[in-house]
Amino acid sequence: FQYQSDSSSNRCLCVHGILNLQSTPGNPIVFTSDRDDSYGGDSNGDGSATAPSKWDWGHIRIYNGSNVFHDCIVRYGGNKSNSNYLVWADNCSPIIRDCTFEYAYNTALYYYADRSRSTSPQITNNDFYSCTTGISYTGINTVAKATPTITGNEITDAGSWGIWAKDVPSTGLISGNTIINYVNSGNGIYVEGGSPAVSGNMISGCSGYGIQMNNSSPVVTNNTIEWCGPPLVQTNACFPIYNGNDISQNTK
Repeated sequence: FQYQSDSSSNRCLCVHGILNLQSTPGNPIVFTSDRDDSYGGDSNGDGSATAPSKWDWGHIRIYNGSNVFHDCIVRYGGNKSNSNYLVWADNCSPIIRDCTFEYAYNTALYYYADRSRSTSPQITNNDFYSCTTGISYTGINTVAKATPTITGNEITDAGSWGIWAKDVPSTGLISGNTIINYVNSGNGIYVEGGSPAVSGNMISGCSGYGIQMNNSSPVVTNNTIEWCGPPLVQTNACFPIYNGNDISQNTK
């Protein structure tokens, strides 16, 4: 993506049809800034005069739920006016798997569901590194209409939240994710509204909260929370169910 000095003009890719990716585990497709010489060489032809940064380009916005976004590396972007995401799944149910998201301006992967849509996005086996928030899911009070699966992701050094989830229903699953944060003063998982299953996650080194719940009733089971600030925090009207969580070496 070509660098623009004005973020309102930053380049974006909007996908209304099918993005026919030919990527494989050993040969990923890379979406990055033209200032990033790590992949594809000196794309902008300026030698070493410029270096990539988190505000170099906008986002990839997916409108079609039949897409499988897989085996990609997405980096040095996510800066587009008020839409600060590297990849944005908008009112649809794509599969997003086996990708690497790194150096995002703000949120690496953002999912938004309108309350009138029945959606079931799958976000699995991705790596996130050095992003303010790894995964942000907003269900907009969809009750049982949105059933996300967020599993097997590894999120490292998120400055704010590893996973931020709003209005995920009881059919939603946040499971088997690893959130490690020994560099930034970030948090693990945030759940607002809804009652998802939050199970089998490893949260380590977050100096903020391990899992924070706000106005929600999640089922929180078999998570490991270590070397964090407060491991479990309830605010406002929360009625979680706890079982089998391993909590140790936290500071509060």
